[in-house]
Amino acid sequence: MVDDCGFCSGGNTGLIFNEFLGCDGECFSGLEFDECGVCNGGNLDMDECGECNGPGLNEDVCDCEGNVY
Repeated sequence: MVDDCGFCSGGNTGLIFNEFLGCDGECFSGLEFDECGVCNGGNLDMDECGECNGPGLNEDVCDCEGNVY
């Protein structure tokens, strides 16, 4: 199947569909979604509770109800 960047992908090609398409919709832009789903968003991280840049980032344990230990 031809992807949005014009490459034949899938099957036995070894290429993933839209492998070279950045999160900005441009081919070969190099922009990717960060862990929190933001396009080129400064690499936000998920904390221990699965919250983007949440309170568990700076602590070792979070009980996922907002309580940080």
